[in-house]
Amino acid sequence: MRIGETSHPKCSPVSATTTSPSTLGSSFKRWKSVVNVDNKRALRDILHAWRRETLKSSDERRDLIATVLALRTEVLAHVMRAWYRVTRERKARDAAVHEALRRAATRRKRDAVRAWHRYTRETNRRRIKTEAMEREKEALEMKLRLASAEAERDAALERARGTEKLYRAVDFNSNKIRERWERERNAEREARAIALRETAGAVLDGCDRRALQSMLWKLREHYVQELRSL
Repeated sequence: MRIGETSHPKCSPVSATTTSPSTLGSSFKRWKSVVNVDNKRALRDILHAWRRETLKSSDERRDLIATVLALRTEVLAHVMRAWYRVTRERKARDAAVHEALRRAATRRKRDAVRAWHRYTRETNRRRIKTEAMEREKEALEMKLRLASAEAERDAALERARGTEKLYRAVDFNSNKIRERWERERNAEREARAIALRETAGAVLDGCDRRALQSMLWKLREHYVQELRSL
């Protein structure tokens, strides 16, 4: 039944057109009230149907929303689990990389410290060896200097001893020569004293003294030249 139509027999349009105006007016009023009631019922039925459809669609939409929310929750859970797994793996990988970098840095530092200690030990060993060689060289030089000084001293002592011996020999020879010369002179003087007088002996004595002095000077010059040649 459409809106505006009625099934009431008293309110049909045919009966309304066949009556008098007063009856027509009252019938029209009744028909209008009935139509209004029918329209209200039809509107109510339409509203109820729309509401049922709306509620049905609301339930479906609610179910769909719940399904979508469940799927979204599951997807989010999967995403969160994957994100957590990836984050945990990345953290573990980053920790492993950081640990490897830290170990590499520690190894480099340890190797650098070992190389520095090794270089320091080698440098100290070379320095100690060089200092020992220098000390040994200085000791050898000191020994050589001492040996040369001792040799020079011994040579000087030998030269001094030789000079002393030479002087002693010269003195001894001079003494021997003088003694012999004096003995010879005394013998000659005694021999001449017998034949000559005192004046002749005095003249001869002066000549002999000058001859002895010149002889001693010549011997002295001869020994001095020999000493210089040494």
